[in-house]
Amino acid sequence: MVYWWPADALRDATSTVVFIGDTLPPNRLPNPAKKLAHPAEMMSRGCGIVCAHYATGLLGDAVAPDGDQVLAALSVQSE
Repeated sequence: MVYWWPADALRDATSTVVFIGDTLPPNRLPNPAKKLAHPAEMMSRGCGIVCAHYATGLLGDAVAPDGDQVLAALSVQSE
């Protein structure tokens, strides 16, 4: 298990990557475009990618001040 973005040598030796969380880690780390390119490079050599998502809430920057996105999503789910 790794809790940081791995260096080249570890990525090169990895056969499967599992992301677990409520956000996609590369989007919250410095230089996200470069970090998002790494899984694509790994998959091109046959590395597997698994994303297990759980939701515990929304980050503040994902919701409008009036909460409109959340209210709209809840109304669609309740129909």
